Amino acid sequence: MNIAQAGPSNVELDWTTAAPGYRLEGTNQLNGVPWVPIPPYPPVVVGGKFTVTNAVAQHQLFYRLHKP
Repeated sequence: MNIAQAGPSNVELDWTTAAPGYRLEGTNQLNGVPWVPIPPYPPVVVGGKFTVTNAVAQHQLFYRLHKP
């Protein structure tokens, strides 16, 4: 997964389309707080990669790919 700044208030996350069925999830803590889906699902395909643009959070945010 790649993360890049996308303008002043967004980040863009992308990953290979060779990994279908994965959902992008996020949480602000790694100590047992539930992971929540980051919309949209399914993600948009741009340049051969699944791509999600997300607003920059006011706090740290951890991301993962999860296959339900």
